[in-house]
Amino acid sequence: MQPGVTLGSKADKWRDCVVDRIPYNLERVGDTSLDTADRAVALKFLVHFVGDEHQPYHAYGLGRGANDIPVTFFGEEKSKWGHHELHEVWDDGLIDHAHRDDAQWLAMLEKQIADKHLEAGDGDSVTWATESQAIGGEALVLPGANIDQAYADKYLPVIETRLELAGLRLAKLLNASFAAKKKAATANDDGRP
Repeated sequence: MQPGVTLGSKADKWRDCVVDRIPYNLERVGDTSLDTADRAVALKFLVHFVGDEHQPYHAYGLGRGANDIPVTFFGEEKSKWGHHELHEVWDDGLIDHAHRDDAQWLAMLEKQIADKHLEAGDGDSVTWATESQAIGGEALVLPGANIDQAYADKYLPVIETRLELAGLRLAKLLNASFAAKKKAATANDDGRP
């Protein structure tokens, strides 16, 4: 709890950032004293937040995460949500441009993880946000820029790697959380039925 702030009040900004919300929701997922529905909600948030944090513009402050950076996408000014902005290009545009369905994406990402011997590593939500900020700075374009095939060729592999890392890191978090809870439960078990 924040010192001097009433829990749940308008001034309560504790865990108001994805970097803080990831460990918060991870703790709730593994907390067997919580109702199953509460843990399920925490799991949904955890999956969402880990994924979001690996998209560079979810961790980038300029232009509200590049939402205020209008671009054209292969010469088109409008998307299905309105005008293109750089954030949306990274959320959906480049992924859709690859013309893969979910099964194709899954097979390709699993193969790349195996081929690259990719691992989650030892970082945490702060590390992942820092990685995303660096990528966002590198991939930044001026307002009005056209996102073309050269940009897609350069950054689609980056998106693929970020998706792979997000999945591996989420799995590592969940496995560690459940292993710790199981170990604690076993330590508390006196062996009687």
